[in-house]
Amino acid sequence: YYHSLLNDASQFGFVTFTNISYERGFLQSRAQTRMQINFPDVFIPEEGEAEGESAAELTERTVELVFEHTLYHGPLPYSSGPAGRYGFGPAIALVETTLTEFSPDQDVLENLLEEIPALQNSIEISRIRLDGTMDSLLEIPSFEYTLEDGEISSGGLKVETVYSLATGAMSGTYDMQSIAFIMPKGGSMACQGFSGEFDLERVLPMLYVGLSKAVVGDLEMNIPSPESGELETVKLEQMEMTSNSRFDGKLVHFEQNTTFGGLYIDGEKYGPLFIDVEMKNLDAEALSEYQQSVIDIYKDSSRLDPDAIAGTLLPMYVDLFGKLVAGDPELNIRNFSLVTPEGNADGNFVIKLVGIENVNFEDPMMMLQYIQNIDATANLLFDETFVRAIALAQARSSLNKQVAAARELGQDLAFTDEQLEEMVLKQYEQQLEMLLVENYIVREGEKLKSNMTFKQGKLMVNGRALPIFGVN
Repeated sequence: YYHSLLNDASQFGFVTFTNISYERGFLQSRAQTRMQINFPDVFIPEEGEAEGESAAELTERTVELVFEHTLYHGPLPYSSGPAGRYGFGPAIALVETTLTEFSPDQDVLENLLEEIPALQNSIEISRIRLDGTMDSLLEIPSFEYTLEDGEISSGGLKVETVYSLATGAMSGTYDMQSIAFIMPKGGSMACQGFSGEFDLERVLPMLYVGLSKAVVGDLEMNIPSPESGELETVKLEQMEMTSNSRFDGKLVHFEQNTTFGGLYIDGEKYGPLFIDVEMKNLDAEALSEYQQSVIDIYKDSSRLDPDAIAGTLLPMYVDLFGKLVAGDPELNIRNFSLVTPEGNADGNFVIKLVGIENVNFEDPMMMLQYIQNIDATANLLFDETFVRAIALAQARSSLNKQVAAARELGQDLAFTDEQLEEMVLKQYEQQLEMLLVENYIVREGEKLKSNMTFKQGKLMVNGRALPIFGVN
């Protein structure tokens, strides 16, 4: 059983698992496994090197880990160690796994186990039940690690999973209490941790549907300013994301709710932000085939070369898109809501692709005809103060660039800051008035709103037909 697991795990060409030793006993056995990972290591030459060596070079690096396993044999395996927490019950085996070596031939990594005892004290426990279900627990204790120019600390990690070898169903939870970095020049980053849970079933090869939830705790970053060198603080409040998907026998339907507590900049809070998204009518067979093809690419790759893999994936993306649009897919942002100091923004948006059987990416005229197959609706509602703040910021930036460009050409533009601001305000008021007169937006009290629909190649804004590509 141990050797068959090694073969299954070595399905990626850039990752290999080999057995170092195996000592079988009556009640328990011991084994050692070497894991090797080949990945690209970008080498950037030092300043002043020869011209031909000035470009970054992609070399290969291998990380090696050695694990030790203790296997307690069934049908009634018993362990007085950590695996004993699963109790004395029927099972094929109980397995305790620890990390014993970390790239012993590389100076940078070989001392990590001594310097971070938590890695050596980490343990993974698996119970393989008689029905083929596998319960697993991974625990990494809290630790602190001091570097030459900083410090890393973690509150530890705990992952619990249940996986059915027969059906492919999987469920579990994960929880990292906290993680923090102290960087050079007083910079720092601290996160209260992340956690989550999932309950998924396999409906087709490499295609899973079900429920998942993830929570990322509050994050605070203190970053030295490039100009002054003083620390600038950025705070992000907790983010929660819940996803739910289902399979109707042919198509996959997906929902996701995301809540972002807020972003603090210069003492002002931007948020919360809420987004409710739905995707419908996704061809399940196409998604399954795509996932399997991606796995095959990594199986055949002896190392992780990003450029080579990206070149292979691009035509696969195109093929997947062509198959998905044939199922009349739909993207629905059912609710978008943002709170800011300058005002609030709300809206919803739906886009559907209807009646496209075959996509011809090589014919530009055919691509234009597909516009007839797009159905879309958008409803937007903004506080006028919010629109004003964004428009004025963009106008100031554009005007300042124009003034700077003119001065570089030797033109002496004698504008005071007050005059520039007056020009910005006048430009904004003129543009807003034009949009209101043309009915692109509608004023409703202190808010601005707009309703847009696109169907059969025709665009309507607030009930008024607008030309597309200069044609009504």
